Amino acid sequence: MEISLIGKRAFIGGSSQGIGFAIAERMAACGATVTLTSRNETKLQAALALLPTPNGQKHDYQVLDFGDLQQLAPFLTEYQAKTLENPVSILVLNSGGPAPATAFNATPNQYQTYFNASILANQLLVQAFVPAMQQQQFGRIITVLSSVIKEPKLDLGISNTIRAGIANWAKSLSMELGKSGITVNNILPGFIQTPRLEQLIGVRAQKANVSPEKVVAQMSAAIPVGRIGAPTDLGNVAAFLASDLAAYVNGINVPVDGGYLNSL
Repeated sequence: MEISLIGKRAFIGGSSQGIGFAIAERMAACGATVTLTSRNETKLQAALALLPTPNGQKHDYQVLDFGDLQQLAPFLTEYQAKTLENPVSILVLNSGGPAPATAFNATPNQYQTYFNASILANQLLVQAFVPAMQQQQFGRIITVLSSVIKEPKLDLGISNTIRAGIANWAKSLSMELGKSGITVNNILPGFIQTPRLEQLIGVRAQKANVSPEKVVAQMSAAIPVGRIGAPTDLGNVAAFLASDLAAYVNGINVPVDGGYLNSL
């Protein structure tokens, strides 16, 4: 089964490293023209140089802080004007998660910061790109969330709260946009080897007064396939969901966690 994204433009959040870059790399390999985004231009330049171009695509990058809504709105108007001939038809919403914190101890400002950078930024992006998708009668919106929307974790209170809201927002969009040939799906990563997971491992190791290596071993033992996931595991699933092959997959949560979740 060959996944082809030839002729499609993908706009991918948080894509200078980790899960976002793995998704960008896989979509580029399938023929999509990719726009990378992140706050760090140095990392974006390095990531851009690594993207494959099997069909001579001209990928680009944009330095963006999704938490800065005043910057995001005018950028989107300018970006759309530049891409009229090949507008975005694949939108990957991947803003990264907040730092570990319990729900009770997190400050209102921490909640507000992540709410702005995720739900409000996502809304601006969708409202900017969906009209062109409707004209094409094709669109793929993929949100990268977390398994916490099914099984909340004690040390991820902010993520538990906001990401559940994003999941229901995405489900609502899937019901509203499906007749236009636009699907909306959520990917739920489990333990994936990323800088964010390294941060979480460090916090857990410090709290338990054990080595990070022991925490990794404990995590791996709790996963039925016996290992922490690689970013490419996410990239493969995202590329499928973005393709014509997944035209009848809409409004679902796709765990990519090696079987870690105990719920269906």
